[in-house]
Amino acid sequence: VEHREREILLSCSGVIVLSIIEGQLFHRGILIEEFFEKLHEITTREDMTLSYDDLNKYLALHSVYVDPFSVRDIFDLWGEEDDLVKIENLVKHMNSSFHFIGPQGSPWKKYISPAHQIIMYHNVVNNQKILEYQMRANMMKTIVRDNIKSSYLLKARRSIIKEKNQELRNLIEVHAARTLQSAWKARKQRLRLSWLVSRHKLKERRMAKIEDA
Repeated sequence: VEHREREILLSCSGVIVLSIIEGQLFHRGILIEEFFEKLHEITTREDMTLSYDDLNKYLALHSVYVDPFSVRDIFDLWGEEDDLVKIENLVKHMNSSFHFIGPQGSPWKKYISPAHQIIMYHNVVNNQKILEYQMRANMMKTIVRDNIKSSYLLKARRSIIKEKNQELRNLIEVHAARTLQSAWKARKQRLRLSWLVSRHKLKERRMAKIEDA
């Protein structure tokens, strides 16, 4: 079953273009997790669907160069009503690409070339393409070396993001504590003022009773 799935995914245009997008985003310092978080932010639809224009605008914003017809394949394959695609479907197919097209962060993606109908190794950063019969030992060593480097870089970037998120959480907690402290001080001040006003009114009533007597 896995072998059959591999054959299907290696020639699936939608999965291939998602993998190419991931490789280019990583080269620009954007993890695919951040990419999907941003897609959730930019969509205005409650069902978390994305339009063709939404995706193209984001890619253009981050200088990700992908053939528009290839992006169109994503929506032709997995689009639903009104030509929208669910972000969760993109996540699922992106994860599949990591198993068969190329690991996360790697500039090298392996898939069946539509033009030649054979396996092709594609560096999505510099656009170098190597057909399977052209592969040599030194080229394979370069691909392995690049994959190892990208793996270390992926871990480093995730560690940095984790530290930043922890720092942000700490700042939020400090701000929340200060806000609560300020609110408590303000409440104490209001209670004190209320007590002083009540005391003053009581004093006035007593003085009025003395005068009436």
